[in-house]
This record gives sequence, structure tokens and C-alpha cells, in this order.
Amino acid sequence: MSTFRVRVGSQVYHVHIQDVTAHPVIATIGDQQFEVWIQEQEGPAVSEPGAAPLPVPPIYTTPDPLAVAAQPRRQVAGGKTVRAPMPGQIVSIAVAAGDQVTRGDLLCVLEAMKMNNQVRAPQDGLIAEIQTTAGTQVNYGDPLIRFE
Repeated sequence: MSTFRVRVGSQVYHVHIQDVTAHPVIATIGDQQFEVWIQEQEGPAVSEPGAAPLPVPPIYTTPDPLAVAAQPRRQVAGGKTVRAPMPGQIVSIAVAAGDQVTRGDLLCVLEAMKMNNQVRAPQDGLIAEIQTTAGTQVNYGDPLIRFE
């Protein structure tokens, strides 16, 4: 395991990474784990001899996970919003606006790290709005389905 000191804005975090060659990299900050995707640099940052070096684009890109986790989970007026429990891709949606569901009913399937994860209804209720579509890439906390 490797430990890195990472600065995000003015905040410094100690990030523990099991395998830096994994896709995605699993980073542990405190007691929380996050997926970090490594993006290839689009070309070498080369400048003329004697000129100031060109800026290098960041290789590791992800939203500040602790800032995302610290954001209050706001509900849309009139109902509870089911949010993505992890980053991934929506594989299928099992409900439609106007459907009556019971706690535990399947709402959608989210693929993350090559595993299909079932997102289930946290309560009984009426589906007011589907806020995503199959094939959409979502981040942790993105709204998926809103109840009335």
C-alpha cells in the first residue's frame, strides 16, 4: 500500500492506495473509499529551449470526494430523491414516472467496477420523475429517481 499527501485547493489529505496500476484506482481517505480514474495525458508538454515550461494537465481527475460527501443531501421539494450510491453507468431503469413502488422494489441497475448493483426503493411511494437514462455515466450522489 502506498500513502500519498494530496492537496485539493488549500486542504491536504493523506490518501492510501493499494494498487496504483488498478483501473480504477481505489483511494482510501480516512475510513472512506473512492474510485479514481486515471486519464492519459493528450501529448507531451514540450516548449522551446529557454522558454517557460508549458503547463501539464492533471493526470488524476476526480471531484473532491470529501467535499462531495460533506454536501447535505437536499431533497427536491415534495419528495425524496434517490441518488447514485457510487459512480458508474446506469444499465437499466425498472420503473417509470407514475409507477407505485413498495420499499425494496428494484428502481434501476448501476454498473460499477464491472458489477451490476441494484438500486432499490428506500420507501413506499409514487415515482414522480426519472432523472437519468440507461447508458448515462453518473457520479456519487447524482440524482436518479424522485418520489412524490
